[in-house]
Amino acid sequence: MTSAIFELAGRIADDKYNPTLALLPSFALAVAPWGLWQLLNRAFYARERTKDAVVISAVAFTANTILYIVLAPYGFVTMNYATAITGWLLVGVVVFVLHKQIGLNYKKLLGYSIKVGVAATAAGFAAYFISSLLPTGRGALNGLLHLSIAGGVGAALYLTLCIVFQVQEVSSITKRFLKR
Repeated sequence: MTSAIFELAGRIADDKYNPTLALLPSFALAVAPWGLWQLLNRAFYARERTKDAVVISAVAFTANTILYIVLAPYGFVTMNYATAITGWLLVGVVVFVLHKQIGLNYKKLLGYSIKVGVAATAAGFAAYFISSLLPTGRGALNGLLHLSIAGGVGAALYLTLCIVFQVQEVSSITKRFLKR
């Protein structure tokens, strides 16, 4: 995937964009766990267990820093994988703690996450493919063209797949929308 990103970068940008593009795969791996953390973290605050949230966050920050130091000799791009690794470890700890404290149904969370992950991955690849078919160039108008067409196709595919996979939140919103 990284080579495809660099190939696309070569068509649309100078070499000054390549370091940023090199970070995208590791960043993409880190988005899901840190998003889940933001969602699950609310359970601690809602139950007034702020100490748990702060301690877990501090341990995650420390682990992330240690992993940065360990991965630093392998280069800047590799070092960024520390955030993804720490994020997944953080989610594991939070799910474990919430399961013990409130009986969080981790199997249901995993099933839901897989459905959403598959839908998001398919939508991302579709948007990337559509974007690769569009004319390349510089400027805001070209960016808006790619965003509106490729992003629109990706968003529509994501919504469709969530409906097909019966993601509860999307299904309930769709039903409400169709009633009106």
